[in-house]
Amino acid sequence: MKEQFEDLETLRRVRKKFAHNWEGVDLEQPDIKAMIGKLHCYTLDQKPIEGRCREKLIGSLTVCCIELQIFLARLESKEQLKAPDVSFRLTTNPQPVYRKQHTV
Repeated sequence: MKEQFEDLETLRRVRKKFAHNWEGVDLEQPDIKAMIGKLHCYTLDQKPIEGRCREKLIGSLTVCCIELQIFLARLESKEQLKAPDVSFRLTTNPQPVYRKQHTV
Protein backbone atom coordinates (compact mmCIF):
# COMPACT_ATOMS: atom_id res chain seq x y z
CA MET A 1 0.00 0.00 0.00
CA LYS A 2 2.89 2.39 0.72
CA GLU A 3 4.31 1.99 -2.80
CA GLN A 4 0.87 2.59 -4.30
CA PHE A 5 0.42 5.77 -2.25
CA GLU A 6 3.87 7.03 -3.28
CA ASP A 7 3.06 6.31 -6.94
CA LEU A 8 -0.27 8.13 -6.67
CA GLU A 9 1.50 11.14 -5.17
CA THR A 10 4.07 11.12 -7.97
CA LEU A 11 1.33 10.79 -10.61
CA ARG A 12 -0.48 13.73 -8.99
CA ARG A 13 2.67 15.86 -9.23
CA VAL A 14 3.20 14.98 -12.90
CA ARG A 15 -0.45 15.79 -13.65
CA LYS A 16 -0.05 19.13 -11.88
CA LYS A 17 2.90 20.05 -14.14
CA PHE A 18 0.73 19.55 -17.21
CA ALA A 19 -2.35 21.18 -15.69
CA HIS A 20 -0.59 24.47 -15.04
CA ASN A 21 1.32 24.76 -18.30
CA TRP A 22 -0.14 23.70 -21.65
CA GLU A 23 2.96 24.60 -23.63
CA GLY A 24 6.55 23.58 -23.17
CA VAL A 25 5.88 20.54 -20.98
CA ASP A 26 7.30 17.21 -22.06
CA LEU A 27 7.65 13.82 -20.36
CA GLU A 28 11.36 13.83 -21.22
CA GLN A 29 11.85 17.20 -19.47
CA PRO A 30 14.46 16.67 -16.68
CA ASP A 31 12.18 17.49 -13.72
CA ILE A 32 9.29 15.40 -15.05
CA LYS A 33 11.62 12.57 -16.06
CA ALA A 34 13.01 12.57 -12.50
CA MET A 35 9.47 12.34 -11.05
CA ILE A 36 8.61 9.45 -13.35
CA GLY A 37 11.88 7.82 -12.32
CA LYS A 38 10.54 7.70 -8.74
CA LEU A 39 7.57 5.54 -9.78
CA HIS A 40 7.84 1.93 -8.64
CA CYS A 41 6.82 0.89 -12.19
CA TYR A 42 5.52 -2.62 -11.70
CA THR A 43 2.94 -4.65 -13.56
CA LEU A 44 0.08 -6.55 -11.92
CA ASP A 45 2.31 -9.62 -11.79
CA GLN A 46 5.08 -7.57 -10.12
CA LYS A 47 7.36 -7.38 -13.17
CA PRO A 48 9.16 -4.11 -13.91
CA ILE A 49 7.66 -1.86 -16.58
CA GLU A 50 10.17 -1.44 -19.38
CA GLY A 51 10.41 1.46 -21.78
CA ARG A 52 10.64 5.20 -21.84
CA CYS A 53 8.92 7.70 -19.54
CA ARG A 54 5.62 7.48 -21.42
CA GLU A 55 5.37 3.69 -21.04
CA LYS A 56 6.34 3.85 -17.35
CA LEU A 57 3.83 6.63 -16.66
CA ILE A 58 0.94 4.92 -18.47
CA GLY A 59 1.81 1.52 -17.00
CA SER A 60 2.01 2.85 -13.44
CA LEU A 61 -1.23 4.80 -13.79
CA THR A 62 -2.99 1.75 -15.22
CA VAL A 63 -1.83 -0.56 -12.43
CA CYS A 64 -2.78 1.96 -9.73
CA CYS A 65 -6.27 2.37 -11.22
CA ILE A 66 -6.80 -1.39 -11.45
CA GLU A 67 -5.59 -1.93 -7.88
CA LEU A 68 -7.92 0.79 -6.61
CA GLN A 69 -10.87 -0.75 -8.52
CA ILE A 70 -10.13 -4.14 -6.94
CA PHE A 71 -9.80 -2.55 -3.52
CA LEU A 72 -13.12 -0.74 -3.97
CA ALA A 73 -14.81 -4.00 -4.97
CA ARG A 74 -13.46 -5.64 -1.81
CA LEU A 75 -14.83 -2.80 0.29
CA GLU A 76 -18.24 -3.00 -1.37
CA SER A 77 -18.42 -6.77 -0.90
CA LYS A 78 -17.32 -6.41 2.74
CA GLU A 79 -14.18 -8.51 2.13
CA GLN A 80 -12.27 -5.47 3.36
CA LEU A 81 -13.72 -3.40 6.17
CA LYS A 82 -11.92 -0.11 5.75
CA ALA A 83 -9.57 1.77 3.46
CA PRO A 84 -7.26 4.68 4.10
CA ASP A 85 -8.58 7.79 2.37
CA VAL A 86 -5.90 9.05 0.01
CA SER A 87 -8.28 10.30 -2.68
CA PHE A 88 -8.32 13.85 -1.34
CA ARG A 89 -4.71 14.19 -2.47
CA LEU A 90 -5.46 13.36 -6.10
CA THR A 91 -7.57 16.40 -6.91
CA THR A 92 -8.72 19.66 -5.42
CA ASN A 93 -12.20 19.35 -6.95
CA PRO A 94 -15.00 17.91 -4.81
CA GLN A 95 -15.79 14.33 -5.70
CA PRO A 96 -19.31 13.35 -6.81
CA VAL A 97 -21.29 11.09 -4.51
CA TYR A 98 -22.15 7.83 -6.19
CA ARG A 99 -25.36 6.09 -5.22
CA LYS A 100 -26.63 2.74 -6.37
CA GLN A 101 -29.44 3.00 -8.90
CA HIS A 102 -32.59 1.12 -7.92
CA THR A 103 -34.47 -0.53 -10.72
CA VAL A 104 -38.19 -1.17 -10.59
